[in-house]
Amino acid sequence: MSKNLATQQNNIEQIRDLIFGQQMQDYQRKFDELTEEVAEMKRSMNSSFEKLNKALNSLAADGKHASSDLLARINDADNRFKEMLAATENRLNALFNQLDDQSAKRDQLADYLVEMGNRLRNGAGATSAVESTENE
Repeated sequence: MSKNLATQQNNIEQIRDLIFGQQMQDYQRKFDELTEEVAEMKRSMNSSFEKLNKALNSLAADGKHASSDLLARINDADNRFKEMLAATENRLNALFNQLDDQSAKRDQLADYLVEMGNRLRNGAGATSAVESTENE
């Protein structure tokens, strides 16, 4: 009976092949074409992803380089600013010291003139005031 069953199945397949054979071959061909297109798309996408990944890695590296370069420029500008600030502070201190010296000389001159005026009022000689200032 199994031999009979196998023969019947073989006959059914032959009939099916006669009726649907051309359509099945068309479907198989179309399926194979679609399978190949999908495989090509997959290869293309993998290639594109690899290129994109390389580009992203390159951008990341460029970004790190640009970031470190910018940080170096900022540090350099900060150092130059600190140097300029220190130089300006030194210059201002020197000017203030110079003004203090000039103010002290003005104070000495004012004191001298007041003393001379007092001596002139009191009848003392102006030469003695000049001599006492020169002795100082």
